[in-house]
Amino acid sequence: MNEHTKNTHPCADRREVLRNIGKASAAAGLASAFPMKAFAQSKSGEVPRTIAEAGQRFRDRSLGITELTKSYLQGAKDFKPKLNQYITLPEEEALKTAATLEAELAQGKVRGPLHGIPVVVKDSMDTAGTLTTVGSEFFKDRVPQTDAHVVSLLRRAGAIILAKTNMNEFAAGVAGRNKYFGDAHNPWDVNRWPGGSSSGTAASVAGGVCLGGLGADTGVSIRGPAAWCGLVGIRPSYGRVSVRGVFPRAWSFDTIGPMAHTVADTAALLQAIAEFDSQDKYALRAPASDFSAGLNSGVKGLRLGVVEDFTYRNIDPETQKAVTVSAELLNRMGAQ
Repeated sequence: MNEHTKNTHPCADRREVLRNIGKASAAAGLASAFPMKAFAQSKSGEVPRTIAEAGQRFRDRSLGITELTKSYLQGAKDFKPKLNQYITLPEEEALKTAATLEAELAQGKVRGPLHGIPVVVKDSMDTAGTLTTVGSEFFKDRVPQTDAHVVSLLRRAGAIILAKTNMNEFAAGVAGRNKYFGDAHNPWDVNRWPGGSSSGTAASVAGGVCLGGLGADTGVSIRGPAAWCGLVGIRPSYGRVSVRGVFPRAWSFDTIGPMAHTVADTAALLQAIAEFDSQDKYALRAPASDFSAGLNSGVKGLRLGVVEDFTYRNIDPETQKAVTVSAELLNRMGAQ
């Protein structure tokens, strides 16, 4: 991070935040799993770190879908005062969906890797029957009648829509500022911005109150928040994921993509939403892909670029060191 990532609005210092998060965690049955992150804890113990782990625990009955959903909903509410990460929390619908998916699982039906996984979506994406504001006072009462295509695909895959996340108004910004709904904050240090415009999705995932989420990227709105919050974010190729039902920022650049803690989790989310939409005039038909297929094949032969007078410009020394060390390690592993 650098000076540009600092949120200049008055806010609690890091020690105060950690103290308050600790108090909220104790009250809600939550536990801190990573430094400066609050991860929900259920009656069955600490919640899973990845989508794959959650799925396995659902199937071996060591964790219930409803149990996990309740933990995340409580966590979202408890950390709302510090992170301001969501605009709408469709709690009743989320619990109803969780119960349905739990019943299916009991009957041996598994929709796929996202079955029972709580996720969040940026509030620029339509959700049938649930407020969708695009981060603006102008749309503060807007309730769509149909889902955005990506939302319908998530539901079909068995994901639970936990929250509609905060964002820059009309997706116009790269930090997380919102005059009407309030600014979103970075879970690692609430004195800094989480990045934008998909600020609330990044804050939710990095804050540990869901396992993944969707953002929209026109200029940097997935990649920026992912970088500022220490997450994995993917901006797919233009047209690879349908934008139908998503508020347009710029039709010729808009893309929808996932954010999560791991590459494997983002691959699972992308797999669910990257389906050709014949009703989206901007969608491009692409060959079927398994985005998880090459995850364990290593980096040998991969070509990486370090741009002179750019890659290491205007960043903190510890950031430069981290990137340099990573580049050297990848080189030793066979990347060029």
